[in-house]
Amino acid sequence: MTPGVLLLAGLLLFLLSAALGGDGFSRAPSVLSVLAFLVSATLGLLGAGRAVGAAALILAGVTAALVFGWL
Repeated sequence: MTPGVLLLAGLLLFLLSAALGGDGFSRAPSVLSVLAFLVSATLGLLGAGRAVGAAALILAGVTAALVFGWL
């Protein structure tokens, strides 16, 4: 799997968690979204897709902050 595909999967899971959560975010898709972003960031930063990896790392941090109430 390429980092871009994992980044897209993370974005879709994030949108799903927002749609299912009502007022907040649904936990299961959100945690899977954070994991997909982190794997995408790891693969992207280790390989040639450094821009995708950096974007995935930023999105993982923002998603984790929103889901776990750090913001």
